[in-house]
Amino acid sequence: MVMTVGVKRETEPRLESERKEIILRNHVECGHGGIEPTYVMVLRNHSWKGMYKEIVDAVKTCDVCLRHSSWARNLKKQGIKLGGPFDKVGIDIVGPLPRTYNGVRFIVVATDFITRWSEADPLKSKSAKLVAEFIVSKIFTQHGPPNELLSDQGCEFLNQTVKTICSIMNSKKTFTTAYNPKCNGTAERVNQTLIGKLAVVCQLRHRINSIKLIYVFKMLLIILYDTY
Repeated sequence: MVMTVGVKRETEPRLESERKEIILRNHVECGHGGIEPTYVMVLRNHSWKGMYKEIVDAVKTCDVCLRHSSWARNLKKQGIKLGGPFDKVGIDIVGPLPRTYNGVRFIVVATDFITRWSEADPLKSKSAKLVAEFIVSKIFTQHGPPNELLSDQGCEFLNQTVKTICSIMNSKKTFTTAYNPKCNGTAERVNQTLIGKLAVVCQLRHRINSIKLIYVFKMLLIILYDTY
């Protein structure tokens, strides 16, 4: 191990292929968040001469990011204002699903409007408390408070608990209207596809545990992320 400014870092990779793999892995882990987030992620465990330039080159030529830039342009044409990754997030709930061994019946999903990357957690119920815990742990903590958090008008979202945490974190809480639920189309499209896939999984394995359920869900997200 090499010590740098009091931080433990792995020995710098010598092979170009190793460096590219490290950059790509960290770029994916930060949700294709751009040059600076990728650099910060890589810097946690690695440091080598010319690292920043290699990260810039890798991010600028990332196939997924290039394809998603056209997605962002389409959103702008629809009148949707965009900032950076996880600047605008759509949140929705998949379910009810067949109950798992440990009582899970729902999956809460938060989808970024720009990258379409999603975070998800299994829930036993659609309570305001559980949804609020998800928003704090999986959105605010991992990606920072979004400027806008969009959901439907379900009671799990339309309550004082969620309103308070959004106010504290300075995130604007917005809702789809009853006559125009498609304004949360990014999250809705992801969820509708996932519902169909999960229904097949639940029919094949009528009672599975929540760990396997969320694992299947994550795999489906990766597939959808690469094909949408």
